[in-house]
Formats: sequence, C-alpha cells, structure tokens
Amino acid sequence: MQLAYLGSKQNVSAKNFFEGWIADRDLVNTTMQTSTPVVLLTKAQLSDMRDLVKNVVEAANTGILSPDDMFNQLRDIALKMGKDPEELKSKDKQSIASLGLLGEYLDDLPYKSEIANIDEEYFATMSPQDQDNLIRSLESKIKYYQTYNDDTERWVKLSDKAQSSEYVYPVPLEALP
Repeated sequence: MQLAYLGSKQNVSAKNFFEGWIADRDLVNTTMQTSTPVVLLTKAQLSDMRDLVKNVVEAANTGILSPDDMFNQLRDIALKMGKDPEELKSKDKQSIASLGLLGEYLDDLPYKSEIANIDEEYFATMSPQDQDNLIRSLESKIKYYQTYNDDTERWVKLSDKAQSSEYVYPVPLEALP
C-alpha cells in the first residue's frame, strides 16, 4: 500500500504483488455484514478531519439561511489550508470536494462521501429536513471522532520504533464524512 501511494504521488507505478477483493456483505444474505472496512488514521489526521467536519457543520448551519455564505466560508477555510486562491475564485458549481477540503482523506477509497459532491446549487435545493439530517449526521460523526480519539486501547503501533504520534486508529468507512 505504501508503494502504491508513493507511486501515485510521483506518477510511477508500483509493482503489484497482491491483488484481491473482499465483500463487506454476505453474497447470499446481503443484510448480513461480514467485515468492516476501515481506514487507518493517525491522531493528527483524525483531529484534522474532526476540525474540518466541524467547519463544514458551522458553514452548513449558516448555509441554511444563505447557501452563498456557506460556500464563502468553505472557500475561506480552503484558503487557510493553503489551497490555491486562483482555483477557488471560480464559483461555478464548486463542490466541497473541488475546494480540496476532504481530498486527502477520501481519495482512492472505495467510499462515496455524503458531502463531497455537494455544491451551492444542490445545497440550496435541499429541503430544510434534508439539510438538517445532513448536519445531524455530520455532528454525530464529530462525536465518533472524539470517541475514537479517547479510546486509548485501540490505537495501533505499526512498527516497534513508532512514536506515539504515528499510532493509527481503525476508523470505519461509514464514519467518514
């Protein structure tokens, strides 16, 4: 996985030494879950994701009254994160993903984010109930992230020489924003 990641960042391909698949549901009884796919995040990554989701929730609460204000706040957050201001100038259907807010956490995952593809137009056409459901879902995920952070028993050391800042936590895919 590490070679594939580095290869994707440097535009070179890593040699495949293992390829396979696993179903997270029973193939016969699809209501029965057989495994829980997880993403391993460090404490800093988990904290960054929590802060990012908090910012999206705050912006969404503002956006209930004015979707323009919501995406202006999200653009400001993207700028503070060091995103290219030229890319953010265009207001044409910019989604949360295109602002670069969630990319590093969700890229290359077999996961469909509930917020990544939301743009101003879509958010404005959501019913108040749908907007409220989205905000509540994100708020519950923030609580999960705090629970994960506090769960000292499940932090995993991937190498004997790993410092505590390099420990990872298995975050289920469904807990991602």
